Amino acid sequence: MIRFDTSQRASAAAIGQYAPAAASLFSNMITPASILGGAIIPMSFASGLAFSGDEDESKFAKFLRKTFPLVSVSSLASLLISVLWSSVIVNQLTENEPALAASVWDLLCRDYALPWAAVNSHFVLGMLGYMWLIGTKAYFMSGQQLSIFTLAMSAMIMMVSIVNRGIASGGGNEAYRYGKSIVGLISSYLSMLFQRIRSTFGPLECIAVVLFIGSFGSYAKYVW
Repeated sequence: MIRFDTSQRASAAAIGQYAPAAASLFSNMITPASILGGAIIPMSFASGLAFSGDEDESKFAKFLRKTFPLVSVSSLASLLISVLWSSVIVNQLTENEPALAASVWDLLCRDYALPWAAVNSHFVLGMLGYMWLIGTKAYFMSGQQLSIFTLAMSAMIMMVSIVNRGIASGGGNEAYRYGKSIVGLISSYLSMLFQRIRSTFGPLECIAVVLFIGSFGSYAKYVW
């Protein structure tokens, strides 16, 4: 598992109990993730989008139709995982008080590096997926006007930029960061997840990963 060296910061800061602050950080992720997840359900599953359109539709339109179910399920699942993981960690922090730490960030890096990376990774992926769904629905609602889709994509790119800058600032220096971008955050999450699976064999986690890879690969043939 990825380790964060907190010894230097611990010596320079007052040791204290930061469990309430850490629980607050995880709690802060629950509401926005729940709101986005709730917004996806009516947009994707109540109204939906026809999988097959007219034969004379552009390849881009067909691509959007085919990716819509995949992005819908993936985004909703990602947001729900973020909510669930946050809720579980909040309960753990409340029920079992962790050891003292130099700061809330030191506590997260020491004891909750994987959950914090997971919650943020799944939330960001779900949020970007939600923006993609908005662009797709708006594209077909406007009579397949590409400018409407690119407008949504401009917002999504801005979101990526905001998240990248937040990740790059991290805990104040490079030793305390998950990376310099979304890619670094997600790669750190996956690395820690696979290391935990190997070190403390989790059969359900293995099954989940295998099903995800198999399902994604199987559905790809419908898209391409």
